[in-house]
Amino acid sequence: MKRLCPGSFQYAVIRMDPVAMVEHYHDPIATVEARALRPKKYLVYLDLSLDLPLPESAWFRFQISPIGTTLRPKEPARGIASDMVIPIYPNPARPQGRDPLKPETPFPFHNCYHWIENTTTVRIRRKDDLYDDVNAVKLGARQHLAMGRMFSDDYDRMEAACEVMYANDPVWRAMHPRESGGESDEDDRVDRSRRASHGPRTEASPDSRLSDDSGGERSARPDSRCHEAGSSVNDLLTMDVFNFAHDDDNQFLPLVDLWFELVTHLSEEDIPSPLEFYKERDAMNRFGWL
Repeated sequence: MKRLCPGSFQYAVIRMDPVAMVEHYHDPIATVEARALRPKKYLVYLDLSLDLPLPESAWFRFQISPIGTTLRPKEPARGIASDMVIPIYPNPARPQGRDPLKPETPFPFHNCYHWIENTTTVRIRRKDDLYDDVNAVKLGARQHLAMGRMFSDDYDRMEAACEVMYANDPVWRAMHPRESGGESDEDDRVDRSRRASHGPRTEASPDSRLSDDSGGERSARPDSRCHEAGSSVNDLLTMDVFNFAHDDDNQFLPLVDLWFELVTHLSEEDIPSPLEFYKERDAMNRFGWL
């Protein structure tokens, strides 16, 4: 299907355009420094569209997950273990004995994983013509939800590890009132389900380079339809899908080109690590003009 904006639950290749990200500054030094960067192409999963595809839009904000070809780097301070990954079929590995995710259309690589706590927001540039995803590798809705359930189990492991590590830390305890009776079991269950589906709604630790998810917090209770409806409206306003807020921070999001032809742009041996994508993003942010 041809679309103005790419659809969710699909795999794609992206590449950042540093020069386009700074051209509106009309700064020759910034342009020279941006041209010195050599951005790579990355394999990503299109998780969640954050904008309505309006005809006048020059780009579309998207929450993406860069895909790795190794187990995830450990982050002991956050309770993250290297096996908190999900293989993509036909990857033969089975970390934690997990079945792989099976896309609806054949996935061309044998060594790929989804990593936990590995989401970021980019701006996908609008094409002169339309995005044609007829040959895109797609993940069905059931498999997308299965991914959320598996990562929910990993979040439980993370929380259990942190409860042990920070049992005597008053700051951590204050930020996690559930352990002292601040949340009901039902509230906690709903929160884990939501977090696993859309990523965590907490700030990443200062040394974490794998997630900068900035979605809004929802506090819907399953036993209150009116409250849930109101929360849904608040979610839409927080996401700013109509771009009413004209958020200047959008200019700091990576501006990327996107392709659905995976094997045309990447080979199995050349898929870069998600860590390299975050290094490129951070290199742009370190410049004084961003």
